[in-house]
Amino acid sequence: MLFNLARGSHRRGLASLRPSRPLHNDPGGSPQLVRPLLSFCRDDTARICHSRGLPVWLDSSNDDRRYGRNRLRAEVLPVLEALYPGAQRRMSLQAERLAQEDEQHQQLVALALGSLEQPGPMGPGLDRHRLGRLAEANQRALIQLWLRQQGPGELAATTLEILLGCLAPKQGPGQMNLASGWRLGWDRSTLNLIPPAIASP
Repeated sequence: MLFNLARGSHRRGLASLRPSRPLHNDPGGSPQLVRPLLSFCRDDTARICHSRGLPVWLDSSNDDRRYGRNRLRAEVLPVLEALYPGAQRRMSLQAERLAQEDEQHQQLVALALGSLEQPGPMGPGLDRHRLGRLAEANQRALIQLWLRQQGPGELAATTLEILLGCLAPKQGPGQMNLASGWRLGWDRSTLNLIPPAIASP
């Protein structure tokens, strides 16, 4: 969490690892990655192993101060604990809350996306007028989810900002090339995604 906070990560980057998640973008058809020991700290797992007579394997790279994560553990966290006892536990709880909030946010974005989608010859498009009336942060979230669902995946932040500028109310029709042959095309009413097979000459 501290690492990603220093990097300026989005809320998702500050959230804790989830106990389980799909390995792929298709939650219904993907196997689950399960982390049953997330609720235990390192001291807890060591104590359990010793009480059960289980061998403990220590990763020697965890002592190498060339890695930023190890310097945080060895130099930053002890200072925070000395200043604010229990800081690590509170940060862990905050990361869990952020993970829950992110999950709630994603569900609400998915519901909102359904109200913007319009049937089209190449799959569902987005109602440009209704999209444009939303705050830019909501437009970003909806477009990124839509692109993840439809196939090409999320846009880079700079590309997304360019697209939002092109979709502003006073802007006319246009197109944008994406990776792997995908394209976006929009008229005055609808934003459409054009698959590679159709986009290629």
